[in-house]
Order: sequence, then C-alpha cells, then structure tokens
Amino acid sequence: MKKLLVCLFASVLLFALSTASFAAAGKITFYDQNGDNTVFNSADVQTLGIKVKLPKPLSSYKYDYISVLIFPSYNPKLKWENGWKADDLEEDELLDFALMPESHLDAAHGKGIVQGTILDRPKTQAIPTMDLTAQVYIYKKTGQKQETKWDDVYKKWVTQNIDIWDNGKVIATGKATFNVPQMTAAEQQENEAAKAESLRQINEIRKKMGKPPLTELPKNTKGMLR
Repeated sequence: MKKLLVCLFASVLLFALSTASFAAAGKITFYDQNGDNTVFNSADVQTLGIKVKLPKPLSSYKYDYISVLIFPSYNPKLKWENGWKADDLEEDELLDFALMPESHLDAAHGKGIVQGTILDRPKTQAIPTMDLTAQVYIYKKTGQKQETKWDDVYKKWVTQNIDIWDNGKVIATGKATFNVPQMTAAEQQENEAAKAESLRQINEIRKKMGKPPLTELPKNTKGMLR
C-alpha cells in the first residue's frame, strides 16, 4: 500500500508540474480584418496578425534573445522567424505582430509569402484545411565563437563574433485553422500548364548537362505556383 501511495503521489506531482508548465505559457491568438478568430477562410483574409498575451510582463523574463516563429501544418520546415536581442525589443512590438500587409518579419517574408502559404500553395496541392502555428521563444546566451568568411562586397576575408544560444524556451503558443478553397477547372488547367513549362525548362538544362530528362517535377517543386 505504501508503494502504491508513493506511485500515486509521483503521478499527481508529475501531472501538476506539467499542468503548471502549460498554464505558465502565454497564449497567441490570430486576427484578420474582422477581428480575432481560430478559424479563417483563406480566400477572405486581407489582413493577418497575431496577438501575444503573456502571463507576466515581458521585462520580468530572463533572456538574451527572443524570437517569433510561424509555420504551416503541411510543411513545418517552412518557417518565418524574427528575433530581437533583449535590449532591442519594445514590448508592444511583440504583443501585436502584423504578418500582412505590413510585417515585422524580414521584407522577403511579407504579404506575398503569407498569402502563398495560407492560400496558393495548399490550394494547388488540394489541401482543404491547414493550420498556422505561432510560437514565442526566449534564449539565453551560452557563449561566443569566431567565424571567418569571404565578403563579396569588400572582396576580403572577414572575421565575425557569433553568439551561441541555448535550446530556448517557449513562453507563448497558439494556432489557427484556415479553410482552403478548391481550384476551379480553369485554375487547374493553368496550374498544369505552369508545371509542364517548369518541367520543360528543367529538362532543357538537364539536356545541356548530358542528363536524362525527368518525367515529372521533383517533389519539392510540384504543385507550386512560383
């Protein structure tokens, strides 16, 4: 009986700890031009952003670097990330984060990429619904290393100090679902024509390289509009 009580106590303690850890994480909500929601129609989204609600003020966290990561369910490797060192971030920048049409993310990851991710790409792959997951990570600096690489601008070798970070800790997370419309017959025809042209161009290059032609596009390009 004593052994059973010990096991029960350990189980309850583990559950309590995991619950406390989950409760301690902040919540991220998505919004479009019509306000906050958990489900959106991809074709209707004109504005998209996230709101971060932390369980305590950002200034009370101990971190050296903080980042926002966003990725789609059909390809978690397709991620956007924007990060700041602790002294470079104002709390309101993090708490209301616009993805489109104006983005805090890198200029290359602006409106076109977001629309492609929630509409164009899943549409051409016949994915009826997809999720966007957002996470906020904080990192502690653990060291620094030097890295030497060639600078094409100055035409010389340049040595830089590179910060080293720990694995990070999630302090907020959230997810939204997007309903993706099916392609019309005309869009399907256009998509097939675009794929055929891409395949033709690839095989022209392969021919010049003395390689046999492909019968279909590589998987990493199939179904993509661009």
